[in-house]
Amino acid sequence: MTASAYVTSVWRLALILNDCLTKVLRPVMRRYGITQSQAQLLFSVHRDSEATVGIIAEKLGLARTNVSAMCKKLAHMGFLKRKRCEDDERFVSVVLTETGRDAARIIEKRIEKVCREKKNINLQEVEKMLHTFSEISTLLTEED
Repeated sequence: MTASAYVTSVWRLALILNDCLTKVLRPVMRRYGITQSQAQLLFSVHRDSEATVGIIAEKLGLARTNVSAMCKKLAHMGFLKRKRCEDDERFVSVVLTETGRDAARIIEKRIEKVCREKKNINLQEVEKMLHTFSEISTLLTEED
């Protein structure tokens, strides 16, 4: 496989996975009036309890400025609270509010429900796929 074909295949797979995630999360996004990226941010903070904007940006593969803007909007909407770190005010810590925790729990339940309904899911195969995705990610993010 040529490098171009490889990149095209990875790109196509990423779009397919994004479309699938959108379909799964659409009811939650509509209910709360949030975007897919905002839903992913809420879920990420939910899993970590508290995080800085920089850590969230790194985990989601987004620019810090975009994550900062999303956090400001989600704070305004009542989903999370932002607070400057006392030791270094350049860092902003993010925690979910009760509304944010509710939304994140619903996202989690929605994903679990979809997985339960797909009874033919082989968890060992999913583990292999996740490992392969991790390897692809490493390959594509290695710097020369």
